[in-house]
Amino acid sequence: FETPEIDTIVLLSDGCPSKAGHKWKELIEKILVDVPKWNALPKIEIDTFGFEGEGELPPGQQRGKPDPEDPKPEDLIAFLKKLAEDSGGKYTPVP
Repeated sequence: FETPEIDTIVLLSDGCPSKAGHKWKELIEKILVDVPKWNALPKIEIDTFGFEGEGELPPGQQRGKPDPEDPKPEDLIAFLKKLAEDSGGKYTPVP
């Protein structure tokens, strides 16, 4: 957000934000609060692209037991849509 020549950020994601020792919901909340502050003056458009659905695993690999605290695909989609919308950007799903 400090480079004046930049007018667009393209974000491609396959999951919710993650950082060791932090909960994904807290990270999303922090990002959605901080980005508009950082982007108040330069007004950089953020276009987001998100892989929707459960995705494919390599042959022979099985999914682990789901944790009810894990984010769902709709959590990622809602986050990416909001991030794009707040900056004047656009969300595009990736099948």
